[in-house]
Amino acid sequence: MFIEVEIELKELLLKKPFVTTRGAKTSIHQVFLSVNWKGYVGVGSSLLPPFSLAMKNQLLSIITEWNNLIRNRSPFEREFIIRELIKEGGTAFPFLITSLDIALFDLLGKSVNLPVYKLLGLKGDSNPVSSMSIGSLGEEELIKEIKLLKEYPILKLKIASFNELNYLQKIRTEYSGRIWVDGNCSLQPEDLEGAIHILEENKVELIEQPIPPGNYKELKKIKGSSLVKVVADEDCAKPQDLFLLTECVDVVNIKIHKTSGFSESLLMARLAKKIGFEVMLGCKTESVLGVTAIQV
Repeated sequence: MFIEVEIELKELLLKKPFVTTRGAKTSIHQVFLSVNWKGYVGVGSSLLPPFSLAMKNQLLSIITEWNNLIRNRSPFEREFIIRELIKEGGTAFPFLITSLDIALFDLLGKSVNLPVYKLLGLKGDSNPVSSMSIGSLGEEELIKEIKLLKEYPILKLKIASFNELNYLQKIRTEYSGRIWVDGNCSLQPEDLEGAIHILEENKVELIEQPIPPGNYKELKKIKGSSLVKVVADEDCAKPQDLFLLTECVDVVNIKIHKTSGFSESLLMARLAKKIGFEVMLGCKTESVLGVTAIQV
């Protein structure tokens, strides 16, 4: 029985705009891949840039080429399949590789009647408590959102400027739970000392990627200077990035879509723990299928 990959591109509308330093999103674009083999179907998805008709036709053509290359393979040759497709230019479309890797693992699990976490050699312990992200908003609108979400144990506030840190004092009058702040690269190195002071005053546990990537010396200055943990996101995309971040951050945020699949994500998580980092598993604004994958 041949392996066959099918592709579907979708634009998913958001209930409300999600604002970050990169602008306001009202919808997201997703690629969904399904892999068929012996009556089993594995599915995977990833974010992709807004697609045009030309891009859609190009991706359909790529999937046709992939089917010709792997049709005689089985999902048990997953590593070989991924390696061969990368050699054939798959790195130009990392979202396809990510989706395929997830779909192949899903297919493997279904074919042997095992959950994917067991295929990966994981314990399957209960998932840690997750945070609810809130996009960058004006103070009044943010407080309204906080009131709606005050039952969540952790809120992650995305900011687009230093000034938004001043909202924390008002937030603390409405919310007593755990707070994380995602800087989204919005601060400058000279802002860090003042930012840490405000975060400490308002009992914020961590700040994620406060400044643009590559500023290792500046991150090193604030790591350990307070109880506020420093998290790398944009600075942490591949395993080799971990070695640049030693003594710079406390936590690394690993996202499947950044690492191009389960295999690389698991490698990064294990390596990060060996080095001494805490590990956060993150996602983008994506489909339920994409978010579910990180819980494996």
